[in-house]
Amino acid sequence: MVDHSDSSPAMAAQNETAAKSRERDHKGMRRRRNRRHETVTIRKVAEEAGVSVATASRVLNRKPGVDPQKRARVLAVMQRLNYRPSRTARELSLGRAQRIGFNFGYGNPLGRHYALVRDLLYRELFGRGFQLEVIETDSRGLPARLTDAFILGSLLDEDPRIAYLKGKGIPFVTLGPADGCFWALSDEYAGGRLAGEHLVRLGHREILFVTGGVRRRGLPGAHLMTYASHERQRGFTDALAAAGLTLPASHVVNGQFTELGGYLAVRDALRANLPFSAIFALSDEMAIGALVALEEAGLDVPRDVSVIGFDDMPGYGDHLTTIRQDREGLAHAVAELLTEAIEGGEPHGHFIPVELIVRGTTARYRPSTTQPGRTSPAQTASRQRGDDQS
Repeated sequence: MVDHSDSSPAMAAQNETAAKSRERDHKGMRRRRNRRHETVTIRKVAEEAGVSVATASRVLNRKPGVDPQKRARVLAVMQRLNYRPSRTARELSLGRAQRIGFNFGYGNPLGRHYALVRDLLYRELFGRGFQLEVIETDSRGLPARLTDAFILGSLLDEDPRIAYLKGKGIPFVTLGPADGCFWALSDEYAGGRLAGEHLVRLGHREILFVTGGVRRRGLPGAHLMTYASHERQRGFTDALAAAGLTLPASHVVNGQFTELGGYLAVRDALRANLPFSAIFALSDEMAIGALVALEEAGLDVPRDVSVIGFDDMPGYGDHLTTIRQDREGLAHAVAELLTEAIEGGEPHGHFIPVELIVRGTTARYRPSTTQPGRTSPAQTASRQRGDDQS
């Protein structure tokens, strides 16, 4: 018979301490075991060797043009860390898997911003032994055909391409934040906020916001908002809110990310006699369309209406105030992340900074009877008659 009479509080405390000690020992063993099995990525190799991911990748893929000393350092680090490339990376090193698909989702692959990013990606990826291909989107919103890896543009909430490619085991990078993915994108929120703060500083209180949606195939009347559009608008409205201002729903119009769309959106706002002294268009193309509509209406920019765009597109930037995207930085970041994704590294991403570029289409607010919404009914009717005749 066992006597439990001496089960004192001191003994209970001693048992609890021993249990905690055993738990710490088990955790320590698990941590050591996890470290032994930790995946060594190309990013880790590059950091240890003091080179870029691109250089480490070129060494792995046996590409020329690497300094001999750097090549030796990378190879030494690979050996020391017992680096083992992923299956996809091994295929790339043997010269088999080289095709990278660039899929725009429901976005416009002919848009000038995407065209410039695509050209920069061609150059970045070619130097790493990759070949970029534009892949169309099918009726389900998925890439029409598969390649060895992907870059996904025009990211949507709950984008079907992400689960699809993960299910196929195909590495990819998204142009926009996505949980558990490699991603890179211009800081869209900061860009929208910069635009709003600039117009508020100039004294503007009534602003027309020209947004852009992508059209889903098979649904001609339906437009989907991309992550970029949503974040630019969020940054803009936060800037207005900080100044005690709001953006009425009546002042949010869809220019469909085209020059024609921007023109029609602003023309219709003028016909409706909406009051505004400034326009923020979410792309330079839409901003140019807005300028044409204002000119046809006999309005002076920036005396009557200030206009700011987004992108800083070559050919548009001579006089347009805009938000500059660092397309070169974006293309480089995407190429680096794609290399890591192929290596099976830990998903991560980052934003590329943007910059406000002030030129000749924004100015301090000055009250004027010729500004939109402040014209007489007769003047508005005259504008509408002119539009109908055009």
